[in-house]
Amino acid sequence: MESMQQAEAGGVALSSRRGPVGPGNGMPGLWWTAGPDGAVDAVGGRWRDWTGQDPALAVGDGWLGAISAEDALRVRSAWRAAVASGAPFRERFRVGPGPDGVLRRLAAAAEPIRDDDGRPLGWSALAILDPDASPLAGAGPATATAGDETRGEDFAIFWIASRDGFRLASVSPSCERLLGRSVAELTSGLACWAELAHPDDRPRVLEAYARRASGEEAAVSYRLLRPDGSSARVLDRVLPALTESMGDPARIFGVLEDVGPEPDLPTDGPSSPDSERLLELIEGLGDLFLAVDGQWRCVSASDQACAVLGRDRSALVGRTLWEAVPELVNSVGEELLRSALAGRTAVEFEQFLGPSGLWFEFRSYPVADGLALIGRDVTEAKANRLALLEVEERYRLAAEAVVGLIYDWRLESGLVHRSPGLFGLLGIRPEEAEPTDDWWRARIHPDDLPELDRQRAKLLADPRRQHYSFEYRVRHRDGHDVDVWDKGFCVRDAGGRPVRIVGNAIDISERRRAEEALREADRMKDEFLGMLAHELRNPLSPILSAAQALRSGNSDPGGELVAIIERQAHHMGRLVDDLLDISRISHGQLRVEPRPMDVVALVRQTLGTFAELFRDNGLTLQADLPEAPLAIWADPTRLAQCVGNLLHNAAKFTEPGGAVTVVVRASPQDREAQIIVQDTGIGISPEVLPTLFRTDSQADRNPGRSRGGLGLGLALVKNLVAMQGGRVDVFSAGEGQGSTFTLRLPLRQDLADQVDPIVPEQPQPAEPPAPPRALRLLVVDDRPDMAKILSRMLRAEGHEVAEAGDAEQALALARRLRPEVVISDIGLPGPVDGYGLAEALRADPDTASALLIAVTGYARADDRDRAFRSGFDEHLTKPLDFAALCRRLAEISPRSPLAGRRH
Repeated sequence: MESMQQAEAGGVALSSRRGPVGPGNGMPGLWWTAGPDGAVDAVGGRWRDWTGQDPALAVGDGWLGAISAEDALRVRSAWRAAVASGAPFRERFRVGPGPDGVLRRLAAAAEPIRDDDGRPLGWSALAILDPDASPLAGAGPATATAGDETRGEDFAIFWIASRDGFRLASVSPSCERLLGRSVAELTSGLACWAELAHPDDRPRVLEAYARRASGEEAAVSYRLLRPDGSSARVLDRVLPALTESMGDPARIFGVLEDVGPEPDLPTDGPSSPDSERLLELIEGLGDLFLAVDGQWRCVSASDQACAVLGRDRSALVGRTLWEAVPELVNSVGEELLRSALAGRTAVEFEQFLGPSGLWFEFRSYPVADGLALIGRDVTEAKANRLALLEVEERYRLAAEAVVGLIYDWRLESGLVHRSPGLFGLLGIRPEEAEPTDDWWRARIHPDDLPELDRQRAKLLADPRRQHYSFEYRVRHRDGHDVDVWDKGFCVRDAGGRPVRIVGNAIDISERRRAEEALREADRMKDEFLGMLAHELRNPLSPILSAAQALRSGNSDPGGELVAIIERQAHHMGRLVDDLLDISRISHGQLRVEPRPMDVVALVRQTLGTFAELFRDNGLTLQADLPEAPLAIWADPTRLAQCVGNLLHNAAKFTEPGGAVTVVVRASPQDREAQIIVQDTGIGISPEVLPTLFRTDSQADRNPGRSRGGLGLGLALVKNLVAMQGGRVDVFSAGEGQGSTFTLRLPLRQDLADQVDPIVPEQPQPAEPPAPPRALRLLVVDDRPDMAKILSRMLRAEGHEVAEAGDAEQALALARRLRPEVVISDIGLPGPVDGYGLAEALRADPDTASALLIAVTGYARADDRDRAFRSGFDEHLTKPLDFAALCRRLAEISPRSPLAGRRH
């Protein structure tokens, strides 16, 4: 800092290159520091004494609460404006009232603290009693200013000087009021304050300055001469914290404080009769005694005062109290003594006296025109109090660190002390609760009391038991029950008799809810597995029956038995697909691939695939579709799956003769396309609606009325639509009233010109075309039944087929037979699976050219990718579509045996 900026009316400006540094509690006023955003982070000085506010409450914007209501809005606006602009802050305002009931008027100044690049690091501010005699508007008789209290306390000159020679570089404008000298006069060539000192005091000043030059922060009291020949007695001292805050080792920051008028009486003048009588009395008691007159000059001192202060009586009498006891300067004791002298009242306070290293309790009484101070050594008592406070603080910190309530139950008195954790547990503050065990018992759930009483009785009756642990419910303030875990320790006397119970009760409601959720999940899992077994047995039963009928030699000229097997196998495949999709969604592995599409065309195509299902079930399927396309951004495959699930659901829960209506429409006001599936079916009861889209939900669990299915279809719809930015709603007026499901997806007419037409799927021929030639095939599957039936069907198509049950056998056969096509399962036994087999076949020159087809139940996109990376050319999912396999084999022509190979 090059120079200290001049502040208005006794204010002081601070700046630093190091960031905010508080001036310390020795300042003749109060201070605060703030961050670059203006939020106060620390306060000090006489903050509590003058404002009456706990310093801990001043952080952030809390400091504004210490300012009088009339001034607070103005100060807040000025502070915010200064922080926003980076300009210095200069304001006068009132604070308090302090503990003494006084509202004080202050002059305050603050400067931004900047780094080397000029960026603000924070703010440092100082406020002293306003030395301006002009009253503020609204100031009442209880408002203190620098003129109302002694100027030695609050009217000060702040200065910055060089450490070498103490030449003044900057001085606060209050020098004009105190000394009658301008800032320019003092900073333009004057060597140091010593040149203005009274000739009789100058040696003492120079001696103090010499000590400062050696690094000691020496304070010195002396008289400064005014231009009119009068003098002002000042206390000249360095402010270490502010000196450090400047970040300039060549300069120091200090203050001159007015310590009252020059003494008129000789230093050995007479004492008052009152103080002499008190001195005699105190000398007999062995207490410290000092008497001062109305000008704060010591007029009497006891032997103990001389011993404690380390001075002869002649060195004390005639000096001001502030010189005799410098520890009082800027202390609470000084303020109390000044108010006692002004109001002729008695006060008491504690003060540490440095020379003796002791704490004294002072009582001051008015005598004659001054005060008598009696001090009693309370060092030991204060140490005991501090030790007790430390124990209490440790307990408080422990109570805050421990989650829940800590209590101490004195069994003989019946009184219970409870920590503030009671509020977090039950919403009740400790002071609101009756300090008895009966109050706690009255809040325990009646069903839990008998067991709690039994456990307590066992604890108290058995002298070997010390620890205990109970779980029960306690009523919260708002009426709900809180599950608590109450554990602690029983304290016994030497005879083993219980005298105290100290414990900790914590809220375990979350744990209880989690346990209940786990139990419910376990119940739902068992129920779901039971339902899954039931639903899988349903298609297995007709499949097995049809197979047994064929085995018994029954002819099947119309293919009815084969159709039953095929239909039920497809049903089982659908169940498995739903399970896999739900698993992929729950693990975040299901992917959607949205693109611009026409929702009308997609619904029209989907309805075509369900026409036969509705016709077979005796249901009418109606459609209300717009002619114009409606563009959306969605995955056609997954959206068709959602519409299909809703159609399946409607067909399942609508009785024959009923109707299902599908509507597609645009809602411009909601900017969405809507697909509505409305049926005249059995409806949905109100209690089922909230859980309808859960993965475990089935509207009717009654085995006699079950419509089949795992209850996964609607859960899939909800999740798949949500993954595409949409949602699904359901409405039903109740049982027997039908239901309406509405899919809602964002309408994207801006994509209309990018929509690709949806080409209807062409039905595949029931029988695969005859292959152009016979192929050498190798079928690899560890399940003999699957390998045999596939091999049999392929031989029926005219191919040469060999079988292998594992990778090792397959490699041996492949090297010997050199198959043109290898059809392999992935999950093979042994150290090498299907992926490893494909890699080995590709690595062998004799088999590298074979077409590799994976036939597997691993159907995820990741599984397909891994199969292709391993060397497979095709990936077919079980249950195998044999016609699709035959069509793929037919593509291999005699001229190009491996047509369609992946490279």
